Amino acid sequence: MADSNRQRALAEVVTVEAWHKAFAQGRTRADLSVDVVFGVGRIGGGDPTGVRFRLALKRAQLVVVAPKFEPVRFDLVSVERSVPKDIAGKVVTREKLTRGADASLSLSGDASSKGAKAGLRGKVGAKLGGRRERTITTTQAFKGMDVTQNRTPEGDYRWMIEPSPNAPRLEGRPWNAEKVPRLELIDQRETGSKSMPPVVRVEVRCLREDLDISDIRLGDASAWSLIARRKNALNRRIAAEAAIRTLLTEEGLVVGDMADPFAELVLAMTPADGV
Repeated sequence: MADSNRQRALAEVVTVEAWHKAFAQGRTRADLSVDVVFGVGRIGGGDPTGVRFRLALKRAQLVVVAPKFEPVRFDLVSVERSVPKDIAGKVVTREKLTRGADASLSLSGDASSKGAKAGLRGKVGAKLGGRRERTITTTQAFKGMDVTQNRTPEGDYRWMIEPSPNAPRLEGRPWNAEKVPRLELIDQRETGSKSMPPVVRVEVRCLREDLDISDIRLGDASAWSLIARRKNALNRRIAAEAAIRTLLTEEGLVVGDMADPFAELVLAMTPADGV
């Protein structure tokens, strides 16, 4: 149960899938598609003695890695370098207007008895006139996640992903995997080779400072009460970071020094499947 809870928690924070058309006789090139989805994970469910918290990402990077000695290279021209386009959407505003309101005000300004009656009639007329509704529709551009392509110090291609200007964290998909592949793979095996087809892997990484940790609670009620009274937010965060380190280590992922804000973490990893 604990293992399934950990896997579910990781999947709530980020999931990644990668695929390409299988290399076969006559096919030496294939587009690499990568689908990555971000969300908010609830860490610690099912473990009554551990720390519980919510985890999301403030930014992340997707990296395509060609392991050493794999007979594959990337087509330089095919690398997806464009900036995601704004998404056009419609904003609908509805206003309720009262007919005759201005006439009512002008008539009620007469101080004579006749004018007062006229003003009264004016007010009644305005009420009887009722209300009408006006709908205003405008088209507005909504900005999605920011994606910037560059390369790692090791030379691997990567895409830096940041939330939209009005969002505090990453949620949803930064691109359409089927329509916009990341790059094209080129099989470097000799014609007629019986060796295994080349394999690349895709990783989702972030820095420790990119973790958005919130709503930290301890499973031990007495311990939580003590920490809460002391208002020691640092201790709570250290406990949460220790839980994240354990979680990633048990999944066989790379974990840097959690005390270093620039330590790099690998949150998800998958080979690209040939389909």
